Amino acid sequence: MNSNRASQASPLVHFIRRHPRAAGFIFLGFLFGLFLGGVETLFYFLPKGTRSRVERINEETRGIYRSIHRVNGKTIFDVVRHFDKKGNRIVPGMEDGKGNPVLIVEGCSFTLGWGVEDGQTLPAAAGRHLPGWLVINEGFGGWGPSNILHKVRAQDYAGELGGRQVYMVYVFIPAHVQRAVGTFRYVTAPWTEEFPYFCLDSEGNFVEYPTYEAAHPWRSRVYGALSHETVLKYFNVDFPPAFSASHYDYTARMIGAIRDEFGKSFDPGDFSVILYPDLNPAKEARRIVDGLTKRGIRVLDYTDVLPKKDAEYFFVEDFHPTPKTHEIVGERLAGDLLAIESARH
Repeated sequence: MNSNRASQASPLVHFIRRHPRAAGFIFLGFLFGLFLGGVETLFYFLPKGTRSRVERINEETRGIYRSIHRVNGKTIFDVVRHFDKKGNRIVPGMEDGKGNPVLIVEGCSFTLGWGVEDGQTLPAAAGRHLPGWLVINEGFGGWGPSNILHKVRAQDYAGELGGRQVYMVYVFIPAHVQRAVGTFRYVTAPWTEEFPYFCLDSEGNFVEYPTYEAAHPWRSRVYGALSHETVLKYFNVDFPPAFSASHYDYTARMIGAIRDEFGKSFDPGDFSVILYPDLNPAKEARRIVDGLTKRGIRVLDYTDVLPKKDAEYFFVEDFHPTPKTHEIVGERLAGDLLAIESARH
């Protein structure tokens, strides 16, 4: 009788009887999976970040871009961006391409001028205090040192601007360390999928890869899987979780490579890095100074030029600078460049 019942038992029961330890591990794994699924579901429905109702609208029509930012129904900015044939944002008054000396401003959305009109960007503000100069805005939203190194390597500056006195300014904010290193959050953002990435070879030279995935295929797969975890999103977890002195030095080294590319066509001494004020403490931006100065790069520290850091200088529910901030920094930059130009003669 008992033998008949044993023979009629299901395959699962047979497995449990024959392999109790393995069955226990499988059961614990099942419970752990249920627990993780419950945690993921919980954090998916928990309120995230600010309680403010933020609305962001971005539109493009025939190469003209419009951005609208509203908070709790109030419009914080509603601006239009225009670009030239090279993809650079227009600096009003500079459309004819004439002028000498020339100032090329490199950077991310702080340089591009997110949330401000064409004439309110940092390059435009500096240009108002540089009579007779040509100012070029080569900023692009979300860019970091890798994007800019890729751009200056491909650009024929000598052919376009040869015979003129050319200055290049790199606009640095602490977020550029994240972008140079290639952190989990940055490389899994949808808008960075096609961004180039650089690694050092055995001789200490930067080698370019078309994407982060091409440089680190296995790490990309792991990051891609983790990017869907709602718990990590809720707590804004990133890898690495903090930056060491070596990360800042690596970023400075990449900026040094940008200076070296510029130096192939012009005087490398006419390359500068400005530390732009943002919502981080000034000491965060200054952590890169040693790495830049030991490479002979001029640093213009503007982290303390603002009397305060509130809605007058940075947009509400947005970390980007207002027109007032760009005007203050642009005037300081122009003054320093004029002093450098004056010392040349």
